[in-house]
Amino acid sequence: MIYLLDANTFIEAKNRHYRMHNFPRHHKDNFLGGADPWLIAMAKVSGAKVVTHEEPVPPDSHKIKLPNIATIFDVECLDIFDLLEFSECEFILKD
Repeated sequence: MIYLLDANTFIEAKNRHYRMHNFPRHHKDNFLGGADPWLIAMAKVSGAKVVTHEEPVPPDSHKIKLPNIATIFDVECLDIFDLLEFSECEFILKD
């Protein structure tokens, strides 16, 4: 499947999301009304990773979290510490 970052792809992702999960409608609407779906779409198109403080929730949860949805679209999520390690950042204390 080819993903293009445009309104059609967002609608496709939205429809796929609604079909795949048994989340309460108001949770779906809240998630899809924010920036998270666009972050996931952009990461998918560009091969990027998403950095977030959110933790995945169990499959039986009614909460919708970015890491769970990113996994569905094969988008890797990192936390800030993973990002620092991945970037090979070094912090040097100078006097």
